[in-house]
Amino acid sequence: MNRKLFVSRITKMVVFTIVCAITAAFALPAAAVTMSDLMKYLPENAQVVVGIPDIQAVEEAGAPLMNIGPLSEISNLAWELGGDTLSEGLTKNGVKAAAPGVVFLAAASENDISVGGVLIVEDEALVKESIADLLLSEGTEIELPGEIKGSFNSADDVGYFINDGKLFVASSESLLQQLAARVATPAEVNYVAKDEVIIWSRIDILENSNILSMADELAYLKPLFNSLKPFSDEVLVAIGEDAGQAYVRVAARDSSGTAIESPGPLSLHGYMDAAAPVLVNLRITPALVNTVAATLLTIPDMRKVSGYVRIASSLLGDELAVSFRGMKSDKVPDVTIAVSVKNPATVPNLLKMLADIEEPSYQLGDTDVYVIEEDDFSVYIAIAGDTLVITPGKEELKAAMESMTTDGAGDTPAAVVNRGVYGFVNLDGAKASTAGINFPNVEKIKVALTMGIDGSWREVVLTSPAGFDGLAELVGGAM
Repeated sequence: MNRKLFVSRITKMVVFTIVCAITAAFALPAAAVTMSDLMKYLPENAQVVVGIPDIQAVEEAGAPLMNIGPLSEISNLAWELGGDTLSEGLTKNGVKAAAPGVVFLAAASENDISVGGVLIVEDEALVKESIADLLLSEGTEIELPGEIKGSFNSADDVGYFINDGKLFVASSESLLQQLAARVATPAEVNYVAKDEVIIWSRIDILENSNILSMADELAYLKPLFNSLKPFSDEVLVAIGEDAGQAYVRVAARDSSGTAIESPGPLSLHGYMDAAAPVLVNLRITPALVNTVAATLLTIPDMRKVSGYVRIASSLLGDELAVSFRGMKSDKVPDVTIAVSVKNPATVPNLLKMLADIEEPSYQLGDTDVYVIEEDDFSVYIAIAGDTLVITPGKEELKAAMESMTTDGAGDTPAAVVNRGVYGFVNLDGAKASTAGINFPNVEKIKVALTMGIDGSWREVVLTSPAGFDGLAELVGGAM
């Protein structure tokens, strides 16, 4: 064949292929591999997934947290990989750092834990070369499910294989076999990846593995686990940042998979003092009462309180709000309490029985006010509709009644109220000094804890408006 004709044909074929590829790219955009995709390689015997949506981005955004507790060990790993940061170390070894990654934990017992993981490969030859250098040996070639060839180094208990641009590693040959099996048969994972680092598991996996009994510290999670089990399938702990606000959230997915209907925002915080540094508003539900009571039962000194919680729940309605301003005296807290009651008509009789009060002490407008006086404190109680309002003073009660609205007023951010449809705790340390609360650096603490829903997930979220710097300061101070 004429050489020019041959080259011409090859050129046309290349051009045709490029045009087809571009057309396909516009018609069917290639989806990047997500953290959720990698989570589906969950080995059969693994119980927990640690997922990172973008290793490099997370390391940069979470820099303030990298020097706290176990996270400080990441710098040692970076050094072993030859980088000043983990991202730099991974890149030098052929792994794509600006990409997701996952780690799998398989605990047969407290002292028998295997680890596996999946990373995205940037340079396959460099990855193989780096692994051989790090382990001082390439290991022994092994056959894996799906006719995949892998390598396992029994001296270092490390094995790996590369498939479809992904690096699979494991600390046991069994776990490596299970990873390879997931290539053809992915695990079921319903969590859709967000820009957050997660620790994920499933209720059935936790129950069947009995992992909550492997350490005494995990025993406190059993009441929460038992309360979630009837209607949840996946559970997770996540940390991320949204619009400059850092957050930590604990979430459980409804096993139906359908979006959970919101009960709407709470309202009793409208009775609260806007200057109070601590404000709590909770929606009282059977699940909350059962969880609190069961948790208290696990603490020997609080078992009697557990019974009181159940008795009180039979009298209360569906909402409770408390604001804490400080201390009126050494023994008396300066708090305002507002709680809905199922039957307001029973309150006067209850006060007669518990406090020997026969009639109202005075009226505030059209509202009856009852006063309980002891040697060193007084309690003022008013019944406003189906709400019981309790304060430690006359002026505080008057202010609470005047400040009540029905549209989520007060000084609580609207985002907190809207997110915390099942309850929230708002802590503004800047208000603490004016309230006489003098904990070290309290003025720097500003966080909100909300209980709400996100689609088919029920969640508890701790939010820090100061971003990861504020969260690092809060976590570092707690540790």
